[in-house]
Amino acid sequence: MIIHRKSANHAIIGIDCLEDRRLSWSAKGVIVYLQAFPDGLETLVVHLKHASTEERQEIKEVFRQLAAAGYIEFDAEAVS
Repeated sequence: MIIHRKSANHAIIGIDCLEDRRLSWSAKGVIVYLQAFPDGLETLVVHLKHASTEERQEIKEVFRQLAAAGYIEFDAEAVS
């Protein structure tokens, strides 16, 4: 997905992930959040934990969901 940044506080993103019925609303929110960062950025569960109200296990489940749908790479075994 290509992001065209208009300024430091705004981005234009494709909506294909928002229309993906395989994803929960939580997963859709996380993928939109992640799209604001450069491609290839390694995001850890702990980073999202500090940026949200979700618990670590909930974030891991969202990452599993996004990985299963092909949006991210995630190794649940590597995350304690």
